[in-house]
Amino acid sequence: MKKPLLQLIAFAILLLGHVNVTSAQLKLPEGKEDLATEKYTLMVDAMKAKDYIFAKTQLDWLLINAPDIHYSIYVSGVNMYEGLMEKIEDKAQRDAYKAAALDLYGLRMKYFGRKDDVLDRKTFAAYLFYRSDDSKLKVLKALYEELYAIENLENIGNNNLLAYMDVLRRYRKSGRDLSRDEVLTEYHKITSAIDEKIDKEEDEAKLNRTRSDVDKILVGLIDMDCDFIEKEFGSKLQGVDANVEQAKQVLGLSLAYGCTKNPSFSLAAEIMVKEKPDYGLIKYLGSKAMAEKNYSEAEKYFDQALTLIKNKLAKKADLYMDYAKLYKLKGVKSKAREYARLAANTDTKFVAEAYNFIGDMYYYSYNDCREGKRKVDDEAIYIAAYEMYKKAGNQSKMADTQSRFPTVEEMFKYNLKQGDTHKVGCWVNETVTLKARQ
Repeated sequence: MKKPLLQLIAFAILLLGHVNVTSAQLKLPEGKEDLATEKYTLMVDAMKAKDYIFAKTQLDWLLINAPDIHYSIYVSGVNMYEGLMEKIEDKAQRDAYKAAALDLYGLRMKYFGRKDDVLDRKTFAAYLFYRSDDSKLKVLKALYEELYAIENLENIGNNNLLAYMDVLRRYRKSGRDLSRDEVLTEYHKITSAIDEKIDKEEDEAKLNRTRSDVDKILVGLIDMDCDFIEKEFGSKLQGVDANVEQAKQVLGLSLAYGCTKNPSFSLAAEIMVKEKPDYGLIKYLGSKAMAEKNYSEAEKYFDQALTLIKNKLAKKADLYMDYAKLYKLKGVKSKAREYARLAANTDTKFVAEAYNFIGDMYYYSYNDCREGKRKVDDEAIYIAAYEMYKKAGNQSKMADTQSRFPTVEEMFKYNLKQGDTHKVGCWVNETVTLKARQ
């Protein structure tokens, strides 16, 4: 009768302790069933009371006599060692507890499998234990290499994505040998894991923030130049599987290293705006098309950018100036003037730029508009330019145009004088008040 009674008492303790394990779930060693049940129950009770020293004595017995009793002894064991570490200052003893905790993960895999999951947990625990200990970085790096050798990278926990990149950073910073190619090999494993997790429909926004943080570490970890970025990252955009995040990565690295002239930068921008329209990128593509004299394409991008601005007046005024420059290049100067005025009227910060722009168009239109009949008619265009420069507050250009005004003698020839109104023809088509050359 003694054996059933002891088992009944132990099971009652389990129930009272609200442990989610029944006696039937325990794998008890032959001939030691009662004692194993008692040790397991006492360990559970000690963990609840945070009596880690007593819990350790029970765990030590179980590891020798019933290592496969239940996987929870390994979960509790890790928590136990972490609790013990909080109570001591001695480094040697803390290191011993860390090693013992990590050994428990190995034993758990041995008796209960689930290698991918348990190895992931073990690796992150080791990261928390050893990341600031130079003497353990080699061990830590080896653990991550083992983790990233698993078949299904999507099984790697989110915690171990950025953490591995941090380990590589710390490893190289410690002076250990780690070539650029080695860094890139491991970096690509991390980003592949991120891609696989996104494909598995995990939290895409969170994973992309992690990718951005991983990229930031990479930027500080190895030397790069524009050719390297084009080869290592830009080449990925050529395939049919190119995605927004790869494009975002190319954009970020290209901006960080001043590689905006790389072909991949423009390609990345195009991929981005197709999937996620962005004012800044669309405006960039419009400016690029304008510089390449693809004016219809530029106008298409500017039109798209305009729809994204809403009530942001500074951005709207800036875009109006882009339209002004575009129409000037197309030779439609009156339209260019119209957009420059729109910019000035939209945001006062653009007044100087807008009116300098119009003044320059007037100034440099002298040869195009000159009829060669009456100098006063031809030179009146400089008065129109002067008025624009005056609105811009540009004293030096005002002085220059004054030196090109009609002379008093020229005015007199045609019965004109200062203060008279005079029509400037050509595309300018404005009325000015005559002023004499200074």
